[in-house]
Amino acid sequence: MAEIAIILQAARLLFSSGRDKTWFGPINAAVASVHGIYASPWIATIVVAVLAAVACFIDINLLLVVNGTSLVVIYALLCVAAFVGRRSGTPMAGTIACRSSRSRPSSLSWR
Repeated sequence: MAEIAIILQAARLLFSSGRDKTWFGPINAAVASVHGIYASPWIATIVVAVLAAVACFIDINLLLVVNGTSLVVIYALLCVAAFVGRRSGTPMAGTIACRSSRSRPSSLSWR
């Protein structure tokens, strides 16, 4: 049962990346589309389900090596992106660490 929840979570992450325009134009439009009746990210769910089905046929040792290597590469790229963002002086918009502390305090700060 946990596998179903993980696939749905990965589909939501893919949907969110398309909604936030992380990919190229046609890919953003495709993975950010939702079903007309059920309002679910159906293309993102199909993409993630197909990738998960393909992963079932990969040798477990190769899958572990690829998974571990990709994790290290992703963390390295995140570190490089954070370093470049700090050096350029233009922090990424929307991140908590980059919000101005001089903004007007909200009367509902607990929300």
